[in-house]
Amino acid sequence: MNDFLEILNPITKWLHIIAGIMWIGLLYFFNFINGHVAGTMDADTKKKVVPELMPRTLYWFRWGAAWTWFTGVILMVLIFWVGMGDSMFASNPDPEAGPNRLKHLAYILPFLMVFVYDFIYNSPIGKNTRVATIISFLGIAGVLCLLTCVFKMTEYRAYNIHIGAMFGTMMAFNVWFRI
Repeated sequence: MNDFLEILNPITKWLHIIAGIMWIGLLYFFNFINGHVAGTMDADTKKKVVPELMPRTLYWFRWGAAWTWFTGVILMVLIFWVGMGDSMFASNPDPEAGPNRLKHLAYILPFLMVFVYDFIYNSPIGKNTRVATIISFLGIAGVLCLLTCVFKMTEYRAYNIHIGAMFGTMMAFNVWFRI
């Protein structure tokens, strides 16, 4: 089993990088190229180009997001949940208290926060950009506090990856369900 995990780790890392490049590259295409070029096209050209270009581009954009998220989750499981296990959490000084029973909540917290994020930005709060941004920053700080103070996650890379998984989950959610 360890041989399989040693082979799976670098393959998944490269797939994650390639999918991320595809996803971000298409995002740059949409933001920096497509909008400006489409704005200069006349109506007849738009009728020919946009129906051919956009469905294909959106298809690859969505699947780039999905594969980046999926391979990122596999890497998080391999490196942190399986590879590090309990070593990324502070040991409990009280032997009668038992192991950190909340650690499983620390594993799923990044994936649950997408629903909080979606609720905030679909509520009236989301209409006020300044308030929504402040609440978002407080939410990020709250998740970090939960990971480090409540769940006792002590490994710096571990809680950063879990915060990154939270961001990646929110971004992939937006690509698949909001765009």
